[in-house]
Amino acid sequence: KGVLSNSSVDQLVTLPAREKSKWNKIRQAEADIMKERVGNDQCKRPTEEEIAERTSLKIQDVVQTRQKMVSACNVLSLDYQYQSQ
Repeated sequence: KGVLSNSSVDQLVTLPAREKSKWNKIRQAEADIMKERVGNDQCKRPTEEEIAERTSLKIQDVVQTRQKMVSACNVLSLDYQYQSQ
C-alpha cells in the first residue's frame, strides 16, 4: 500500500497500491514531458491526453486519479468533521 504523509496530521493516510501506482506513473510522465519541453520554450503543464498517451492509461483514469490525489492531500483526518459554508 502507498502512504500519504500529511504534516498537519499525526497519523498517515494509507492509499490503495493501485492508486499510488497510477499516481506515480502520472507524476513521472508529467516530469518527463516537462523536461522535454524545457528547451522548446513550451513550459506549459502537460494535458491529460499527453499524460494518458505516455502512461497507457485512459484519459478518464488520469483525470480521476489527479482529482483523488488532490483530495487525499487535503485530508486533515479521516475522522475530521468538516463544516459546510
